[in-house]
Amino acid sequence: MERADHLSDIIDKISQSLSQSELDVYLNDFVRYNMLDEKTAMLLRVALSDKSLIKVDKLDRDMVRADMLKNVIINII
Repeated sequence: MERADHLSDIIDKISQSLSQSELDVYLNDFVRYNMLDEKTAMLLRVALSDKSLIKVDKLDRDMVRADMLKNVIINII
């Protein structure tokens, strides 16, 4: 599968919301498949954590996290 098709498939699999634990699974897979290095994954884990998104309403936090991860995938992976 071409890289663009693979990334499109990943984006499609990310639902409208993404918990912090689900984010960890994606980031671990991205590192495992050499799509991200450990340092970048760690920075994304911190940036998209519940602690970083504390000012976002708790009911919206997982939706914001999903949108942000999709944007990262589109732009840096």
